[in-house]
Amino acid sequence: MECRADDVPCQAGDKPQDIAKRLLTPNTELAHPAVEVSLPAEHSIVVLRRPRDDVNTNFEGFVLVPHQNQLCLYEKFALPKMIEPPGRFDIRIEAVFAATTGAQNRRDLVVLYAYHRNGAEGDDGYASYIYAWNRTAFKSQPSLSDQVAGLKTAAAVRAKLRAAQ
Repeated sequence: MECRADDVPCQAGDKPQDIAKRLLTPNTELAHPAVEVSLPAEHSIVVLRRPRDDVNTNFEGFVLVPHQNQLCLYEKFALPKMIEPPGRFDIRIEAVFAATTGAQNRRDLVVLYAYHRNGAEGDDGYASYIYAWNRTAFKSQPSLSDQVAGLKTAAAVRAKLRAAQ
């Protein structure tokens, strides 16, 4: 079996958390427990990590997609980086899930998070990063993210996305 540099091998019996922990560097930690989603393929794994410095809580992420016909091998696709300035917000991920968007029934990846603007009283809220799969990469969907800004639950985000045009 041939592996490329961006492939992630696994071992029999691995759970998503086991694989995710192997993708951490000495300076990073999981920003949220690894989650299995059916996007772009069944049993894909979303891994979100952040610096371990307690100053920058921005996440970076990957989606591990199982290789067809190759047992225990994933292809790693990076998620676009957050646009928030590092260290400006305290970010806590609330949920990671796939949701159906609009009439075209496209499945998108959603990272719902709570935030607090550091140094500001009462500047708290909820936001989501939404990523669409274009068959080769994940792309940020800022207009959809704007439509669900302020929604606190996965159910509310799913309902709003389902109605999106």
